Amino acid sequence: MIVAITGAAQGLGRALAQACVARGDTVLWIDVEDAFPADAQALVLDLTKSDAADKIAEAMPGACDLFIHSAGISCTGPFE
Repeated sequence: MIVAITGAAQGLGRALAQACVARGDTVLWIDVEDAFPADAQALVLDLTKSDAADKIAEAMPGACDLFIHSAGISCTGPFE
């Protein structure tokens, strides 16, 4: 299976990418941070840019079977 995962540099996205690799999937790791395993097929990308979808499509190693959008920003503290 060919899988693309955003937010793959850390947290849940990274855990999902590692799980997919462990089961034998081809994974495109996508994140704004360059913090991927050395052997990862990775794309450093800011998803807020208008050409992000085109860049993902160009970087895919084939037809995408599964796309996991796990990118996000979290903040802690009081909401005012």
